[in-house]
Amino acid sequence: MNYSRRQFLKFSSYAMTGIALAACSPSSPAPEAASQAEAAAGGEAEAQPAAERISMVYHSWTAEPEGNGEKIGVANFAEANPDIDIEHRVTPFDDYWKALLTDAGIGEPPDAYLMNNFNWQLYIDAGMGIDLLPSAAILDTPGTNVDDYIPSVLEGCKREGKLYGFPKAINGSAFIINKSMFDEKGVALPPDDADWTYADFEEAAAAMTDEEAKIFGCEVTTGHAWIPTFLFTLGGRYLDPDEHRYAEGWLNSEANAEWVNWIKKLTDSGLKPSPGGLDAFGGMTGGMLGGNIAITHTDGFQQVAQAVREDTPYEWSGARTPIPAADVELKPHIALHGVMVPQGVKDVLKAVELAGYVTYGATTDMDRPSKMSTRKDFAEKQALTDYPHFRALYDQVFANNVQLHEGALITHVDILGEEWNQMIERVLLDGMDTMESLNVAAENYDKRVAEKEA
Repeated sequence: MNYSRRQFLKFSSYAMTGIALAACSPSSPAPEAASQAEAAAGGEAEAQPAAERISMVYHSWTAEPEGNGEKIGVANFAEANPDIDIEHRVTPFDDYWKALLTDAGIGEPPDAYLMNNFNWQLYIDAGMGIDLLPSAAILDTPGTNVDDYIPSVLEGCKREGKLYGFPKAINGSAFIINKSMFDEKGVALPPDDADWTYADFEEAAAAMTDEEAKIFGCEVTTGHAWIPTFLFTLGGRYLDPDEHRYAEGWLNSEANAEWVNWIKKLTDSGLKPSPGGLDAFGGMTGGMLGGNIAITHTDGFQQVAQAVREDTPYEWSGARTPIPAADVELKPHIALHGVMVPQGVKDVLKAVELAGYVTYGATTDMDRPSKMSTRKDFAEKQALTDYPHFRALYDQVFANNVQLHEGALITHVDILGEEWNQMIERVLLDGMDTMESLNVAAENYDKRVAEKEA
């Protein structure tokens, strides 16, 4: 059952009143206690059964290194609550979502669990989230003080004024620059603290492309997950801005076509591999770590953390998402991971406390972090001192015009992803006209959603 802040405080006051009355009551035993004492006078009192231990579960998909901070948070919660048995359950990403709903369906949801940007709305609508603010307001435990988080990030976790998750990590569209390769070729690095244009991007990518050495100048992820910065900058989006339900007129806009045509230009010129072109190098991440890509699109620099841990021979820098022209304003987006508490947990207050501990561990783990912290103090330390490649992302998150990733507002993001990816492949692999392909995607999306909801 979910309680409002007023209800919770009311119930708390009842409990405290009971404690106070007990403390002020006469010291003579209650009738039941007296009879037990009299019975015990003739022999030993019966042994009382030990109190049953409480069991709680935190469920996640993240293994190390990304999940290291979560592991720290769970351990700290266990240390602070020695009377609770806490299980840190980890399920691989591909099986995670089914496992969550299965557990909830049989009445055994985890007490807290990890959520990603694209499933917020779906799981809130499915009853897998509660408002954390009432409990957070009366807790004084790590991770539950909402004032510690970056304001734009905290707002991204809210819906209709309710906070459905403590923000664990920040993603955002940015680029990883192979500094070692740039230095070796004598090519100037793009700025990490200023905008660069499509023309600047193309010039740098062309200078770094080496067909004989099997080096692509750039790779830009064409899936729906990481590109909203481009689309927002151009004035595009996926679905209607009011209900986030309809694709016609939005998915197939001229602004979206402009971005797809730029991707086609990069691909046709050989600066960017075509879909599947990096398979021989282990995909995008493999190509980056192996030195086969000079400029790599990223959603949060997790590849840099992986590279450091694998002791690769390269050093990386960061750069913002390029803009079409110098007079166009970059409209950055943020994508979030957060820790949620589902409806139906046995102890709401303890579940929120657990969510806070996990989030605190994840946001303060500075051992080569895979994503930027959501806390104001640690994000600043990462970007301006310890891990300069985060600078481009840090500036975006503190921008006045930051927007929440549109994927966090879309219920049928699975259908969107399928239609968007097929649209890109039709253009890049089959040679279909860009607007024609976008029209097909918009029509298919609206039709499939209507059928699914019917």
